[in-house]
Amino acid sequence: MEWFTDADYWLGRLLFQRGLAVVYLVAFVSVACQFRALMGERGLLARLDRHTADHQTESSAAQAA
Repeated sequence: MEWFTDADYWLGRLLFQRGLAVVYLVAFVSVACQFRALMGERGLLARLDRHTADHQTESSAAQAA
């Protein structure tokens, strides 16, 4: 694998690494912005839990009737 460490490809490696770093940065910033909406008492996950509990209650009431 001499081509992998060849000094002639330093610019390509540098651009690839910086580009990959930008992709990771955008991904982590995106997750950080969405995290607040997903968690917490009024977040989406809490509403999903409440919706599931309500649905189970309705199913139990329908079966009892």
